[in-house]
Amino acid sequence: DESVLEPELYERAEKLFRILLDYVTNFLVWEEDFELSAELQPRIKDSAYYCVLYNDEHHSYDHVIYTLQRSVNCDQAEAQTHTTLIDKEGRRAVKRGPLRSCQQVKDLIKSNSEHISLQPLRVEILPSAVMAHQTFALCLGSWFQKIIGYSVGFRQAFCQVALEPNADGDWPCLISRLMLHDARMYKGARKIVHELIFCSMLMDSEFKRLFAIEFTKVSKHRNSLDWLFFSMI
Repeated sequence: DESVLEPELYERAEKLFRILLDYVTNFLVWEEDFELSAELQPRIKDSAYYCVLYNDEHHSYDHVIYTLQRSVNCDQAEAQTHTTLIDKEGRRAVKRGPLRSCQQVKDLIKSNSEHISLQPLRVEILPSAVMAHQTFALCLGSWFQKIIGYSVGFRQAFCQVALEPNADGDWPCLISRLMLHDARMYKGARKIVHELIFCSMLMDSEFKRLFAIEFTKVSKHRNSLDWLFFSMI
């Protein structure tokens, strides 16, 4: 753990981490109306889409089961399975098919859930390629946790990349982008981000100080970052 990386290896780690963390960030903060860049499009076009239902704090288990049974044409057992996984992972693809059929299901979910609560369930339609990239981004998040645990040098390289200012100046640093979208991310993605911060930024006094500065900037824009406050004290 105390081994020092050779300068060439440290530089290579920084370059690799910069590319991968940017990729992870882009897909963990993905919005429904974003467009997939040309270089990330699949070689074989897939016209399938997913209708994805997200967890929230406004609807009970029974409300979600009721909505699914009337929106996705599934029985109670299947609706319960969907609901359990939504609660556990933060989201669940409840329909796969052409864009039009996914849009119909989305409209039904919103309509049926509004009858129960003034706030409809959050549901999005995502291309299958985006879902695949998001799944891979979560795998990379776990890989980051593993690789930066091998040495202080890897951990420092990761922190350096995560906190460095964006070259274009249009975006904050990568770790701040993730924090700004914390409340919007689903449970599985949020868990990966929190664990990454805990095993990197908060393990080094200097990077902990720099992270605290970014955290303070972000907290001016969001009031939902209590998840980290006690860990930083």
